[in-house]
Amino acid sequence: MIIKSSKNFYKLNYIYYWNKFINLILRLTYKKIPKKILEFGIVGCLGIMIQLIFFYSLNYFNNNDFVKNNFIAIIIGSIGGYYLNNLLTFNKNKLIGNKFISGMFKFLACSLLTISINILVSSVIYSFLKIQIISILAGIIGGFFSNFFISRKLVWRI
Repeated sequence: MIIKSSKNFYKLNYIYYWNKFINLILRLTYKKIPKKILEFGIVGCLGIMIQLIFFYSLNYFNNNDFVKNNFIAIIIGSIGGYYLNNLLTFNKNKLIGNKFISGMFKFLACSLLTISINILVSSVIYSFLKIQIISILAGIIGGFFSNFFISRKLVWRI
């Protein structure tokens, strides 16, 4: 869909195409996944891709400092995820200006909490099952849902 802007330029309405994409996935999954959780999950995958791109780019130049490169990549990936969530997932409650900046810091604080939840859940599951992949996936799922609900209530307040 093309929307005419006030300056007589035409611009692409990315929200229209985002919603078409989300609705296609909802139809393919028989609407078993709530729309906001689906959107948040897709944006989360994009955030992980941003993180990996920056990690491997940083590693290319400085491959001896895993911790520093990973930390920087996590922060950049989290900020990218926040920006995309603000633009796509929570576009009806989009934060602008100072609210965008303060929301970003709230989101990063929430991310620290959910990373902790991820580690806790995966550690507990691993202590019982001793199966790494199941423990890791359980941690990711726990971190994802806690991140969604905490961000939804504290950052975008919906």
